[in-house]
Amino acid sequence: MPGTLPSTNNSVPMRPMVALIAALLPIGACGTQVDATPEGTKPAVAERYQAGLDRAWAQAEQGRAPSSACAQVIGTAVSLAQQAKDAHDRTEAVQAADACYVRAMILFLNHHMEKIESGESNCIAPISAMAVHRGSLGGFIDQIGESQAEFDGRITAAVGDRVRAACPDAAGIILGE
Repeated sequence: MPGTLPSTNNSVPMRPMVALIAALLPIGACGTQVDATPEGTKPAVAERYQAGLDRAWAQAEQGRAPSSACAQVIGTAVSLAQQAKDAHDRTEAVQAADACYVRAMILFLNHHMEKIESGESNCIAPISAMAVHRGSLGGFIDQIGESQAEFDGRITAAVGDRVRAACPDAAGIILGE
């Protein structure tokens, strides 16, 4: 079926990955355990996801949206979750997706809110970053058996008040409300 990731091999097809990258340029459900590492601390993920998470985390710490680095993490998570032979593989996939999609984006948004609060920046970067993040990566969250709405809700729960205070006119757009 076009546009879906097959569950018969370990590679991620190029068409969906190219679409993800092109779009990036201009966990509680099912009993899955989400890392309880304190906010702002990079969570530990399975080795196969670590390099991608490291890149996403570094981007977020530098004030750059982590979505492009998260594309690799999410793509791998989708492929491996669909092929999971046991609950452990699926749990690792969900934890990696949460670490990148939720936790790295929270780090990015907090970094930007600091810059906005100090007068160094405006709300444009978070608006565009969240639109790209949700629009290009969000749909893949459902393919690992999780809910994009729940992942987005965790972002909002962590930074919603701060975003609303720093960007009152744009908060609904940034938070997807």
